[in-house]
Amino acid sequence: MRPLNVSLEGLIALVTIAQEGSLERGGRMLGLDRSTLGKQISGLEQEARTPLFDRWRGRWILNEDGRLLAASAFRAIMEIRTGLDLVQSHVRLRTDHFAVGYSTFLSPVLIGILRQIELKRHGDVTIEYESQLTERLIEKVVRGELDAGVGYLPIREPDLRVRKVFEEPLAVCLPEGHKLTAKRSIPPISLEGLPMITIGRHAVPLRFEETENHFHSLGIELRYVEDCLSSVEALASVTRGTGICLLPISRARSGDGIIVRPLDDRLLTYKSGVFVRQDTEDPSIHDFLEIVMQRTARYRPPSERNHQG
Repeated sequence: MRPLNVSLEGLIALVTIAQEGSLERGGRMLGLDRSTLGKQISGLEQEARTPLFDRWRGRWILNEDGRLLAASAFRAIMEIRTGLDLVQSHVRLRTDHFAVGYSTFLSPVLIGILRQIELKRHGDVTIEYESQLTERLIEKVVRGELDAGVGYLPIREPDLRVRKVFEEPLAVCLPEGHKLTAKRSIPPISLEGLPMITIGRHAVPLRFEETENHFHSLGIELRYVEDCLSSVEALASVTRGTGICLLPISRARSGDGIIVRPLDDRLLTYKSGVFVRQDTEDPSIHDFLEIVMQRTARYRPPSERNHQG
């Protein structure tokens, strides 16, 4: 393998100029003058033995060779950033600090379980918690900014090891006087054609997709009229008569013009999981996973309570 005369600064310069379209804007982003940035690109072009940009009316546009290198450069930069984040994660653990993120909208029961966990390894380990949306937690665990995350499933991220820890049935939240309040439980078919308020349709798209696919499998088309970020917003919309909504039973509540009825469908549930990086080997992370699995066993179906995969 021949030696490479390529610097990380040069790769960052390549990607930044490609994104910004000029040396001036790229320089402002990086805090460098035009001359310095130009020298970094010249060095890359000498190493590649070919021009990487087409210059046209003051704009710098990647040519075909430049696009090939920029794609690899971007991946290399992200890998280095991830590596540095992982180093910080290990430093944090060595100093007995453990960072956990959980979704803001999880069941209060599950949040309470997480908040009561204690880790012991050569003394007490301090657990630092933060609340975020599930998608943001996934990003932070992948990058090593968090040691573990707990959020809504499904999660499809190959760099993460995911375990389901919590499952709860759904309830239908109806405005007072709605015809469905006469039923003790609501079969899925009764929701077809009714104005529905969704929660996290854009913030947690995979969960919404799972619900949508379930109703499609039953031959039911739902009609959506509003999307809310939280259950509080959704319940307020129900009170105003905008529509009805499905909520996990722990977030549904009667009163203030709202009537709650269980959804008569045992297959459609809200599922939550704990996730860590696939490549993690730290004993504190292993201990945390085992404690979470043990303390949440009663909130999973009996057939899954001994499953640790």
